[in-house]
Amino acid sequence: MVAPGVDLVELPLRSDRDIPGNLPDLRVGLVGRQAELKRLVAALSTESLVTLVGVGGVGKTSVALNAAHAAAAGFADGAWLVELGELTSPDDVGSVVAAELHLRLPSGADVGQLIAAALGRQHRLLVLDNCEHLIDAVAQLVETIVAHCPNVVILATSRELLGLDGECAIAVGPLPIEASTGRSEAAQLFCARVEGHLGVFQPDADQMAVVDEICRRLDGLPLAIELAAAPMPAFGLPQLLHRLNDRFGLLTRRRGAVDRHRSLRTTVAWSYDLLTADEQLVFDRLSVFTGDFDITAADAACGFEPLVGSVGEHVAALVERSMLNVERGSIDSRYQMLETVRQYGEEQLAQRGETEVVVGRHLAHFVAWVEVADAGIRGRDERLWHHRFEADWHETILLDAIDDVLASAEK
Repeated sequence: MVAPGVDLVELPLRSDRDIPGNLPDLRVGLVGRQAELKRLVAALSTESLVTLVGVGGVGKTSVALNAAHAAAAGFADGAWLVELGELTSPDDVGSVVAAELHLRLPSGADVGQLIAAALGRQHRLLVLDNCEHLIDAVAQLVETIVAHCPNVVILATSRELLGLDGECAIAVGPLPIEASTGRSEAAQLFCARVEGHLGVFQPDADQMAVVDEICRRLDGLPLAIELAAAPMPAFGLPQLLHRLNDRFGLLTRRRGAVDRHRSLRTTVAWSYDLLTADEQLVFDRLSVFTGDFDITAADAACGFEPLVGSVGEHVAALVERSMLNVERGSIDSRYQMLETVRQYGEEQLAQRGETEVVVGRHLAHFVAWVEVADAGIRGRDERLWHHRFEADWHETILLDAIDDVLASAEK
């Protein structure tokens, strides 16, 4: 059924199966991700709105498209992709969705209401890709469609949730960099992409150790791994690993990709530019942490002008925007940046001229903390303090200072 004043254009059926839609063909196979795919396909059969969330370059689009292909047969009116990444105006969201669905809408009307009326009780899967920079406009449209179209399922990809009632969130994280047997998923992706460049790539055990280290240095981030695979034939594995010290300078070429995925720097910058000025400042200051940290340490290092008293709320915002990972433990929550993301913040902090002061505050906090921890370890809550001490030991910049404090405490 089509709403009055809205023309629905009949589309030819896809050539490879008897299902309408506009999903692009899958040109390369998806490496790993079987658990995420299984969960996502199951969710598309029971939920009205599913949002894939994760940091830029983690592969949300690939996972979404593979799931959409797998689930498409269950939607009588097809599976449709709407790419939003190149849009710059929130006002264009509705018209682009309508165009991809081949709806002709009268001008001056409520586009969301007209799209919802046209879709009616159709059974469609609608994939909205790259929603983060237009989050409010997308959320408003999706809310209207979900409210009026009981058989339309929406799969969104974004670096943050749409924030709607009933939204099913599925996080997409980096590929595992370790495996109990065989190659890790991250190493499998690297080898598959290198093979695509060389034709044959059969690394021996020593070479695989270098591959594993490359993937570890790149956080298991699929985009970074794919970008690193491209220059490997020119440099070889050891030289490629060495050149990752300048990963933003090395990982720069990806033909045919959208602008935000042409290099590692543009991918991180895309997310960074969506932050508020204060969120960017907290992000930059947090780059002094080379490992995970708690909110007390974050406030100690970052909580000076103009952020006094507001670090916690900005840390929460960075978690929501997939720029900061959180692990909720039994004692407290701990936060960590992917190394690739952290190095970008480190560059920005240097440009601000704040590196010395933030590193100084970071050092002062942990020197004071070690003195407290040393007393705690010697007290009745020894086990608890050992646990807390080990959690912060990774801050390698402090190891000499920690040793000195402990040595003086032994005297």
